[in-house]
Amino acid sequence: MLNVVKGSVENLKPSTITETSLLEASLNISSDLKDKILSVSGFVTNQQVSCEDNFVNYSGNAIFNVLFMGEEVERIETGVKFNFKKQVDGVCVAFLQLSLDDFKVREENGQMVVGCELTKKLTVFTANTVDVVDGLDGLTKKQTIKVPKVLFTSGTLDLDDNFQVSKIKKVLLNSASVGVLSTKVDENVVTVCGEATISFVLLPFLENSDIVKEVRVLPFSYELECLGADQNFLANALACVNNLTVKVYESEEENKSVIESLLSIDLSCFVYGLQDHVCVLDAISRDYELDFNRENIEIEGFFGQKSFQERVVGRAAVTIPEYSRFIKAVGEYAVIDEVRSEQNELFIKGVIFSDCIFYDDNGLTSTRAQLPFSFSYDVLGKVNFISVVVKNLQGKLRSGRLEQDANLIVTFSEFETSNSLLVTDILEGDEKPKNHAPISVYMGKCGDDEWAITKLVGEDAQTILQYNKDLEFPLKKDEKILVFRKK
Repeated sequence: MLNVVKGSVENLKPSTITETSLLEASLNISSDLKDKILSVSGFVTNQQVSCEDNFVNYSGNAIFNVLFMGEEVERIETGVKFNFKKQVDGVCVAFLQLSLDDFKVREENGQMVVGCELTKKLTVFTANTVDVVDGLDGLTKKQTIKVPKVLFTSGTLDLDDNFQVSKIKKVLLNSASVGVLSTKVDENVVTVCGEATISFVLLPFLENSDIVKEVRVLPFSYELECLGADQNFLANALACVNNLTVKVYESEEENKSVIESLLSIDLSCFVYGLQDHVCVLDAISRDYELDFNRENIEIEGFFGQKSFQERVVGRAAVTIPEYSRFIKAVGEYAVIDEVRSEQNELFIKGVIFSDCIFYDDNGLTSTRAQLPFSFSYDVLGKVNFISVVVKNLQGKLRSGRLEQDANLIVTFSEFETSNSLLVTDILEGDEKPKNHAPISVYMGKCGDDEWAITKLVGEDAQTILQYNKDLEFPLKKDEKILVFRKK
């Protein structure tokens, strides 16, 4: 009876689910101020994701910032918590990318409501384990395949910053974004490098002064513990804002204001490596005919994460009030409209939205601006985890047109699916007739390799070469092969 030895090949396959939902929160301003709103923006904090019993649970807070004209420029902040649950059979880990878009303020039953569209991009890893034949008590042809080893790690880091400006009355707006620039894997550790951007809109203390925009770019390098990783692994990291706190201190002697911020960033990372698995590709038995079960196994490969810093300069699509002066663009964010792959080239198109504030005879007004962008990159396979983060956006009014200049961080990851036809089971068939001849002669064909002759003769290569010392594989011509069997 055959003794078949089996092992298992595990593959974690990523797939992405994208959905949108409407988020709304009550806005504590009177309805007569609706036409005096200058900017509506927001960002997500404290996002959480967990997997349990074939479900992915994720949550977070959407923070809305609304600028409006009262006696002076005012800000009101509000927010809403959200929770979602998604059934995904076989899920073992999930990564979440959240973005806010299409901000609006509306009136409902005398109550002001601010809302937006929440895009939820959920990338889930599901496990697929297949039993394959690693050996048996017969003659085997084996192959070494590369199977993935995937590790997961996460962590939180805090970035503090302070800077001094001319004396201000208040912080009108603050928002944060994070972009990953590189990852490096060493023994048991992953180093993630990136940049966090905090954007401030400030109301100066001096009367009749324009609002001020300050952008702080905070580079970071953070080590995540990842047991089992080494320098041959590749990593993909996602970063998101956990929390942002801002404090303002006055320096009366210097007539200055000091702005302090503390930004908390969540990092989540999967680390991908390859390990050898030796399995049976073919086999023969001296005593029995064999039947094989084979299965085509898909193995997901990871080529790595790429990051690019891009600059976008162009004319913004915006309605400019007549006889007005451009002040600032605030509340900027990027939306990806199209992702397309053709012949190993990736195309990304999108729009940078911002609220442009102008000054005319009626005071401050605003209108929404759109700055399109498009990039192309050489890629090796499929792409996932695409993100575009706005680091900074500036603008100037020239000849009655608004020219905008933006800096972006673009990241994505590359994957490829390979296929291997593997033996999943070997069944014992009919018993072979016994060969009682003391000498057997076989005819090998030109081009036959070692395994082809082993199957023809029914003996291992060492035995065949013992009696055919001049034999070389693959055969250079048709050759007679002798086998002697002891009685």
